[in-house]
Amino acid sequence: MTSQLVLFLALASYAAGALIYEDNFDYFDSSKWFIEVVSNPHNNELQYYTDRTDNIRVEDGHLVISPLKENYGGKQYTSGRMHSNFAWKYGRVEVRAKSPNGYGLWPAIWMMPRDSVYGGWPESGEIDIMEARGQDLHQFGSTIHYGICCDNHYWESSGDMQLQCSIDQYHVYTLDWTPTELVYSLDGKPYYSQSLDRVISWMYNAPGQPFDQYFYMILNVAVGGDYLDNPKPSTVWNYPDAEMWVDYVRVYSVEDVPAGISVNSGDCLIKDSADASSICGSMEWACYSQNYADVSSECSAGSDVLSCCSQSPYSCNDARLRSAAQAVFQSYYNQLPTASSCDFGGVCYLDNNLQPLECTDGYDH
Repeated sequence: MTSQLVLFLALASYAAGALIYEDNFDYFDSSKWFIEVVSNPHNNELQYYTDRTDNIRVEDGHLVISPLKENYGGKQYTSGRMHSNFAWKYGRVEVRAKSPNGYGLWPAIWMMPRDSVYGGWPESGEIDIMEARGQDLHQFGSTIHYGICCDNHYWESSGDMQLQCSIDQYHVYTLDWTPTELVYSLDGKPYYSQSLDRVISWMYNAPGQPFDQYFYMILNVAVGGDYLDNPKPSTVWNYPDAEMWVDYVRVYSVEDVPAGISVNSGDCLIKDSADASSICGSMEWACYSQNYADVSSECSAGSDVLSCCSQSPYSCNDARLRSAAQAVFQSYYNQLPTASSCDFGGVCYLDNNLQPLECTDGYDH
């Protein structure tokens, strides 16, 4: 999702190794959050974001965002969206929330840069900790956006993570953000990581950019839009099921991020039936064309294979070709552990991966 630049009250300063921001929603604290009024949202969404308590309120120690079907300001739907007045760089953020159950509802927990240091969206980055579809309660995704709007807009995503639980129950969504990595966890279990220890794309000059600046949090529920099917005229939402409830938001300093978090991505294996030409083509794409993952060391180690591929794929030693290509494919998949990133045009398949993801309805810690 996208956002316009917003103003902030102050830059947060904090001591190392501490809880640096927390809201348990005992009441709505306007020093911590700003409710946005948006009449024309992005992404072909259908709602009017209001600041009415009909759409966004605090109840029983929870933030509640209520999408409604109603005529308002020229729109047929209303909902709520707010952003934090607190921005931080690096650390651990935890959000305990349950998502709405309702066709065409698009809940999101995400982050945007406080300052457009590298340019307008998406050049200064976007971090989507969780976004989901109200009609698909057993999946959600985590994504980063970067690049230049609009032909050079890039993103890296977990894809639709398949779950053993339901997102309309409480879960803890966690992002561990360091100068070298983003690691996402659900109910204490890491499921996806993105390396920042690289120059992520050609429009940036140093590793970590643009995710080396202060970001703030956004909580919202959109209606319809580019991410999912729109609700139908016959769609009926039931309440409180169709509401997003947030129990707490907590941010810890980077010193509290555990070292060496391991994401078990599984293995990305070359199919026995894959021929030399297909393997060569996929390896050449990974080494020469894509800019989503840094596989330069694996490509360098397989330079002899790449040379052979460029001359005549079927003359390559099959065992050596598969070994070198396997290293490239696995490295790519480790950085972008999704089913689609282990496809390579049908050359590879996933083995021993963590889908569906284990999780616990009602989880807290």
